[in-house]
Amino acid sequence: MDLTKKRNDDIQNVFGPEDVNLKTLEKHYDVEIKVTPNYEKIEFGGAKENINKVKKIIMTLFEMSKKGKEITLETINNAILLETQGNLDDYEHFKKVEICKTLRGEIIYPKTQGQKKLVDTIKENSIIFASGPAGTGKTFVAAAYAANMLKAGKIEKIYLARPNVEAGEKLGFLPGDVREKVEMYLVPLLNSLQDIFGKEQLEKYLEGKGSKTIETGAVAYMRGLTFKDTIAIIDEAQNLTGEQFKLILSRIGTNSKIIICGDTRQSDIEVGPSGKTSLELLMDYLDSKKVEGKYKTFATCRLTNRDVVRSQECLEAIELIEDFEILHGKGIGREKKPNYIQNLCELLEKYIQIQNKDEIKKEK
Repeated sequence: MDLTKKRNDDIQNVFGPEDVNLKTLEKHYDVEIKVTPNYEKIEFGGAKENINKVKKIIMTLFEMSKKGKEITLETINNAILLETQGNLDDYEHFKKVEICKTLRGEIIYPKTQGQKKLVDTIKENSIIFASGPAGTGKTFVAAAYAANMLKAGKIEKIYLARPNVEAGEKLGFLPGDVREKVEMYLVPLLNSLQDIFGKEQLEKYLEGKGSKTIETGAVAYMRGLTFKDTIAIIDEAQNLTGEQFKLILSRIGTNSKIIICGDTRQSDIEVGPSGKTSLELLMDYLDSKKVEGKYKTFATCRLTNRDVVRSQECLEAIELIEDFEILHGKGIGREKKPNYIQNLCELLEKYIQIQNKDEIKKEK
């Protein structure tokens, strides 16, 4: 690869301090990258297919550097991830779709085709069902969109909620008032909003100081609410029951949206005979030809492994679980059956307590 026409600033930016960016590419793709004296060209060694992938990434990085983008290790890792997913050609295209600006002036934009589709789906519809594996940024995109609308004065409130279901373990009673208890379940969402608004401004919104507010709540306390001039984000929706969906969807009022996010492969509640969560069943129904065009305010958006942006390791972890499930014909812990022994023990304990109370009353 010829470097004679590249600017020194771009070369240093793309290569990184002590060529750390090139070393990252070498390690990931198992190739040898050698820069000739005076930085005249790059020579490659290794499998031809991998060399071509690395060349494509480096060329993309030079294009980004020419436009003033600082190339960091995070940039390199994102480029590797996008190349793996086949999205590298769209890296710059996605940056034309601005979702929101953070307090520091950083622009948040879609990083994958799936994320871009999610932004478009949210813009065009009132009730949105978004599903996808962990690390696809579905909830972050929803939060960024809502934050932008709040900052622009197009809505007055962001409402955040999720079912209070622990991931496989019981934490017991949580300290604090209702807001503090609920917010412990909403930390990922609140962290996203803190990146956008800053800690001080986010706290003001949460305290309801001013015309614009951010409210947190539990699904159990939503009955009687009406969402007006509001974007509601319901996270971890794979743990919602059919009755809870009835409750949530009927809250929508004027100038509002409800964005329901979930990963159907990480349900923490028992599923019915179909083996599917309520979220899956609803999305399948909305996507079926039976209801095509009937519900004009509803839309679905399904993100896939190609949209994982958290890290390469996250993508590999998801693929590992999927391979295991294919091999064994079922999910790891997905088929949740009632623990009859545990249920029987609990019933016996209650029976003993009742018997003890009756004996105490007789003695009195």
